[in-house]
Amino acid sequence: MKNTVTIKINNESHQLKFGYGVIRNVSESYNLKGFNQFGEFVQNLGFGEKDNELTFEQIDFLGRLILNALPFEVQSDLKYDINVLVDEVVLRQPETLPFILEAFTNSFPGNQGKKKVARTSPKKATKKVVK
Repeated sequence: MKNTVTIKINNESHQLKFGYGVIRNVSESYNLKGFNQFGEFVQNLGFGEKDNELTFEQIDFLGRLILNALPFEVQSDLKYDINVLVDEVVLRQPETLPFILEAFTNSFPGNQGKKKVARTSPKKATKKVVK
C-alpha cells in the first residue's frame, strides 16, 4: 500500500512520504512515548466521524503531519511553517485530506504489505462491437 501522496504548496508539487520518522517527530510534538500512545492519540482526534467540521486540534495535527512528511530540504525552507501548510493544504485543498490520511495510515506498523480487498467482485470486461 502506498505511503506517499503529492500535494501542491504555492503552486509547487511536493511529495509527502510517511513512515517511522514522521510518526516519531509528530509523537515528540505531543510528548507521546510509543506507537500505542500515538495510535490512541490519533484515534481520539476523531478523524472520520460524521461531523465534517475539523477541530483546531485536528487541523494543528494535520499541519504537523504534513510538515514532517515533506522532504528535509523543503522543511528547512522557512516559508513553509505549519500555518502556511494549514492555509495551503488543509483549508484550500480539503479534497486532498483523505489521500493524506490514507497514506499516513498505510505507514503504521503492520499496515505495510497489506492489500485492499475489493468489496465487490470486478465486472467482466465486454467488448462493444461497432459496425
